[in-house]
Amino acid sequence: MHRFVIIILLSLMVSNCSKNSGGGYTIGQKTSPAWYSTAPQSDINFYFDAKSTMQLCLMWEENYPNGKTMWKENRIQIGKALKKRGKDEFFCTDPKKDSQNIERAKERKKIALEKKAKYEECLEKENQCIRDWNEYYSCESYRTKNSYGCSYPRCRRPSPYLSSCRHLR
Repeated sequence: MHRFVIIILLSLMVSNCSKNSGGGYTIGQKTSPAWYSTAPQSDINFYFDAKSTMQLCLMWEENYPNGKTMWKENRIQIGKALKKRGKDEFFCTDPKKDSQNIERAKERKKIALEKKAKYEECLEKENQCIRDWNEYYSCESYRTKNSYGCSYPRCRRPSPYLSSCRHLR
């Protein structure tokens, strides 16, 4: 088992490596933090210079403030590539689009948090139901013929295989 894990980890590391122009290896996907830290500046320049102006502007739009991990670095590199083409570094700038993207990201985050809260609430109800049923079974197994008082749970008996909250994931 230990060897299997090592093989998997090594294969993942090797699959994300590529040879760079400096003769070494670059780790990570392009524009990732690992790529920026291991790729030579010439490779970074080549990557952005190979893009069309439209592709650079689309990348600019995708990399709105606080949207991606390396949004600031990506925008700096896009600006450099635009400047090499004789355009202004802020050619692709659209503050209105940035504001819209930031608002959309906040809305997505809010929806994800609400969904997570609903899921956790459902799990808590399901766990309470399981506790109620276990208590009922425990009471039934120890009950004598003359004793009463085991209350039947008010929830549906949960499936041991499927969570009733799976639709909220």
